[in-house]
Amino acid sequence: MKLKLAAALIASCVAYTANACTGISLTTTQDDYIQARTIEWGENDLNSKLVISPRKHIYTSTMPDQKKGLTWESKYGFTGISVSDDRFIAEGVNEAGLSSGLFYFKNYGSLAKYDPNNTRNNITDMDFVRWMLSQFSTVEEVEQALAKIKIVPVYMDAKGNPSPTAHWRVADKNGNNIVIEIMNHGQINIHKNTAQVLTNAPDYQWHITNLNNYINLHPGVSKDSKSMV
Repeated sequence: MKLKLAAALIASCVAYTANACTGISLTTTQDDYIQARTIEWGENDLNSKLVISPRKHIYTSTMPDQKKGLTWESKYGFTGISVSDDRFIAEGVNEAGLSSGLFYFKNYGSLAKYDPNNTRNNITDMDFVRWMLSQFSTVEEVEQALAKIKIVPVYMDAKGNPSPTAHWRVADKNGNNIVIEIMNHGQINIHKNTAQVLTNAPDYQWHITNLNNYINLHPGVSKDSKSMV
């Protein structure tokens, strides 16, 4: 039941205009690097909790058929916000300054096909944030480790159709910020997050291109009228 809830609530945000998550990265005048986000979801209770996890904790990712996937021991303590299940972290930060969050990527994300006969290095999409926060201190370390795992759906229906997945923002204390998107049945795309913003679908490159529609807009009030410009 919890896996079905996770499938329905995967990013704590659904593809409705009124329910759209947004993550923003800011640098203060003192050069502090800050991550902020919203989680809008008005359809039902997410049962979100504040999760605090210590170092040297043993985790195992549970596959869609309840088999065991990757097992690992945490190197870093972290705190985060869970959705639908205490294991599923939607947003968090660890003691080394690495932060990560997931955002709804319906109709664009396409994970690798789940093979029940080969699960040893498999992590479900809802376990991905927890794995990153517990294992790594920098964006570079995350990038290097991606080749060692296979990310699979947390839930599949009776016909084998996977639940909608997410894309992910990852940032470290040095100001490095990337977007991870998995498309075309497991192809991992990594984008440098030059905009310092991530929201839901479409894909990151679409959003960057879409910004061109707003390059001539400025905040404030026009000097010649009362309208906003």
